[in-house]
Amino acid sequence: MAGVLKKPLDGKHVLISDYRVKTPEVKEEFDRAGIHTLDSKGFNDPIAWENAVQEIADQVDVIYLHIDIDIDILKATYIPMFSSVFETPGGNDIDVVMRSIQTVMKTGKVQAYGVYNTVFDTEGYGYETTTLTGMKLIAAGIDAWKHYPAK
Repeated sequence: MAGVLKKPLDGKHVLISDYRVKTPEVKEEFDRAGIHTLDSKGFNDPIAWENAVQEIADQVDVIYLHIDIDIDILKATYIPMFSSVFETPGGNDIDVVMRSIQTVMKTGKVQAYGVYNTVFDTEGYGYETTTLTGMKLIAAGIDAWKHYPAK
């Protein structure tokens, strides 16, 4: 059957970056699975990010890039729908996230690209800005994908 994983994804082929839920239990689970993590400082450092991405890219044939744009990744000004519901400190500038997406696309190994949580509620405060932010992140990936298609 096409499209079905023959074996589970190996954690050593996963990079999770700039996540906010940093409980000891989450860290323990990531460590147990062998998942690579990069903190906010590393995510914002273009060289550290590129090195982390390349380390994974060198080990795999294909990459699935998944971006979740809710309270975990962006500054509140870019996602007012979420910031009005949840108060989470930190977040990145959209240019940092777009650059990071483009870095992954430049590996030429991205076969699938998903952006999640682009619309929270179309009648709530700030939904236009939140939706536009999602569209910008989608466009950043697709534009880079056009220049660096999967090999």
